[in-house]
Amino acid sequence: MFMTESASSGVTCYNFHMALNSNSKLEKVRVAMRSGDWSQAIRLAAKFPTLGIHKEAIRRANDALNNPEIYTELGYDLNAVMQAGVEALQDRFSQSWAAVKFSTCEGERNQQKEERREEAG
Repeated sequence: MFMTESASSGVTCYNFHMALNSNSKLEKVRVAMRSGDWSQAIRLAAKFPTLGIHKEAIRRANDALNNPEIYTELGYDLNAVMQAGVEALQDRFSQSWAAVKFSTCEGERNQQKEERREEAG
């Protein structure tokens, strides 16, 4: 991981860049997602220690994959559980590092430009 500092347009922005190793767990999840192998993506992601607000949906989908009979007996719709897991994966892991960097720094710059335009206008 390395850090760069940008001060263009009067905004100091610190960007933390992380190289994504092709053998990393996150990259394996993203490869499975790109290929449409949602079962594999869920199984891999369910092992991550931090999943934030997506934890319950991803881990429930993984449990349903491992124990479909139990989930059916408990009255869960397996397709709905899997769909919730897929949506959680998409929400959590689809954003690239470039998009994160762009949304934070560029967003601040654009906000300052808008404020200057309003003041000048």
